[in-house]
Amino acid sequence: MHAPGDNEQALLKNDIHIQATYRLTEALVASEKKMRRRIELLSEIVFETDWEGRLTFLNQVWYAALGWELNGSLGSLLASFAISEDQPILQRALGFAGDTCGRPEVRFQRRDGGIVSMELSVAALEEGGAVGTLHDVTQQRAAQAELAKLSLVASFTDNLVVIADRQGRVEWVNDAFIRKTGYSSAEVVGRKPGELLQGPKSDPVTIATIRQLLHEGRSFQCEILNYTKSREKYWVAVHISPIFDAKGEVERYVSIQTDITELRRTQYDLKAAKEAAESASDAKTQFLATISHEMRTPLNVILGSVELVHAELTPVEFPAYLKRIDDNAETLLRLISDLLDVSKIEAGQFEWERIAFPLRPHISQALASVAERAAAKGLSFQVDIASGLPERIFGDPARLRQIVMNLAENAVKFTDAGFVAVALAEDFALPGQARFRITVTDSGAGISAASLPYVFDRFFQGDGSTTRRKGGAGLGLAIVKCLVDALGGKVEVESTRGSGARFDVLMPLDPDTTIEPAVPSPALASTPQAPRGIRILVAEDHDSNYAILERHLTNNGYSVRRAENGRLAVEFADLDRYDLILMDLEMPEMDGLEATRLIRLHEEQAGRPKSPIIALTAHALMGYREKCLQSGCTGYLAKPVRKDLLLATVAAALAASPEPGLPG
Repeated sequence: MHAPGDNEQALLKNDIHIQATYRLTEALVASEKKMRRRIELLSEIVFETDWEGRLTFLNQVWYAALGWELNGSLGSLLASFAISEDQPILQRALGFAGDTCGRPEVRFQRRDGGIVSMELSVAALEEGGAVGTLHDVTQQRAAQAELAKLSLVASFTDNLVVIADRQGRVEWVNDAFIRKTGYSSAEVVGRKPGELLQGPKSDPVTIATIRQLLHEGRSFQCEILNYTKSREKYWVAVHISPIFDAKGEVERYVSIQTDITELRRTQYDLKAAKEAAESASDAKTQFLATISHEMRTPLNVILGSVELVHAELTPVEFPAYLKRIDDNAETLLRLISDLLDVSKIEAGQFEWERIAFPLRPHISQALASVAERAAAKGLSFQVDIASGLPERIFGDPARLRQIVMNLAENAVKFTDAGFVAVALAEDFALPGQARFRITVTDSGAGISAASLPYVFDRFFQGDGSTTRRKGGAGLGLAIVKCLVDALGGKVEVESTRGSGARFDVLMPLDPDTTIEPAVPSPALASTPQAPRGIRILVAEDHDSNYAILERHLTNNGYSVRRAENGRLAVEFADLDRYDLILMDLEMPEMDGLEATRLIRLHEEQAGRPKSPIIALTAHALMGYREKCLQSGCTGYLAKPVRKDLLLATVAAALAASPEPGLPG
């Protein structure tokens, strides 16, 4: 029998035990509720099964993901919710729970008939059964499939293709990208393209725009300068488009880049060419205005002097005005010659020759007229040809004369007081290369630093005030530069404004070591009187031109007959034999070339000796002389024809012809 105190103590202990158990139970319940709340907050399905694989627990994500009611699902086999093909995979995973079974992917049937791919993670329970999670990977797999599809398509294009995640980090690049940039796939995956491809010349405004539009999830296009791995610059036209997931959120970006480096270069070249063309057009407009002035000025003097000769001048005044006509005609002819030279240079039709000629007399004769103009301005004109230069050289005497005269005339034109000096000397700057130097120095106005780089440009004349004061077409120095370059030399200029100018021409020196007697030029020698009875047929449709030719020839003892066109020239040549025929090439009814061919044909058919035929033409481009010779002409004279050259050419042709003056 227990004492009363023992019973009370036992009851107290029992009560304490009950309270402790109650509190523990409450704690367990609270802990379980807390755990369940946490489980409900997960984005994955959490499940528990018994040893048969029947569901004993599911969180609310089950319903959200698959649409099946929780109460209706509990007690059912988990495998029954998988599609039939994947049920064995799920059952094996539950059977091997806790062992190494990986994270298999199982497709589940949604209540609405859709299919959802779930990644399974499972662990065994001690009391039997299993607990695990199902992670929805449907969108991930769809995205991977889309990426694979995009990658397949992109791999066959020459465009550079980059696929990046929503943060802009590269997931994939195609082979074209790898070839162009020099980066391997491993080097770019996980990096942002700008970290590798952009450099100091990439436009920061474009870069900022790209970042802003990526942040906003918008499609856009732009052009940007990028850099390869070796830091070579290239231009791309970029088109970036976002790809959205089922929720409408950006999932990744696809960037298609077209290499437009060559297009950019072409655009730059076209822009430069356009600007150059516009500049050239402006220069030519100014040039044409200047040329118009330069041509009209001597024409005005010529026409005005002719009117005075006709109207009111006394015989005593005739010589002075005729001299003005002659001087201005020479000025006009020189201007036209310069224009033709520029035309021939631009067309690549300049004619060159290489003959031996005496250097000193040639230069002295070329500078004689320039010395007269210098004296008229009160300038000291000095010419120094070094004694060490050879007496005769090989080259093109006409072009050398043109170079020296253009430089000297330019110096005289721009020098109002002081001197102009021309010097020729050997140049020994380069061992083993024989050269001579032409130096033209003056004390004139000089050339400004801004104009100095352009003095040899065609149509460039400096400021307009100089052009108005000094005149000229601005072609002389441009022609010098072209001629010197073509002859294998070089020309340089030194000048400062107000301190005169110095032009240096370096030319190859090719001495002629043979000794030949000096022979006067036929054009400069005294014109011999023709033997009486020499008959010349002049085919010329222009009355004034014929009148001048007829006067020059008859004054020198020749008998002249005129044919007003090519048809008459052929007819007259058939009826009678002429010792020489002067054939204008541009005539009505039949031109000179056709007439020459017919005359040669008729001479051959009749067995007659060939009469010399000298072509008269205003054509000055290369190739026309050859056309004349191919048609049967024996000589060629370019208009305007000077008297001395005309008579010398006629005399030379007659001398080479058998038995002039005898009837055929």
